[in-house]
Amino acid sequence: MTIVEFVNARLDEEERAAKAATPGPWRHNPNKHWHRPGSVEFEESVFAGPDGSEATFVAGTGPSDDPQSMADAAHIALHDPARVLREIKAKRAIVAAYLPAGGDPHPGLPCINYEGQDPANYSEWDTCSRHIKASETRIHHDYVIRLLAAVHADHPDYDPAWAV
Repeated sequence: MTIVEFVNARLDEEERAAKAATPGPWRHNPNKHWHRPGSVEFEESVFAGPDGSEATFVAGTGPSDDPQSMADAAHIALHDPARVLREIKAKRAIVAAYLPAGGDPHPGLPCINYEGQDPANYSEWDTCSRHIKASETRIHHDYVIRLLAAVHADHPDYDPAWAV
């Protein structure tokens, strides 16, 4: 598995999870915490869905002003499915911009030189307009891809050789 395949597979997993979740936007309302009746107290947070419905998250035990439960609930609300899907889209664009060493920035298309020279007489990266444009928009080193992969360093398919 290449590093690009690995990152794309993790993005696919995150996308499936986000799409399976209750649609956002999720909002955390710290004023809507309460105790559930019974012998064990649970911290509950209410999240409002896009249609105005409310979903309840049980964060753990403790009093309703427990700072850790409040922090957990706020963190969950910040990672609503809509935001996660936007983040996945941005990461996919980064992966798509990656040009491996020796990769062709314009597969199947000939080099175009502004001066009309024969490609055999010039350096493609210096004078081919398609190569120049690729230099402006493509990632030529794998450092960024390695950073994206590092997020999943605990995954069994992660290759430690990708570490930055």
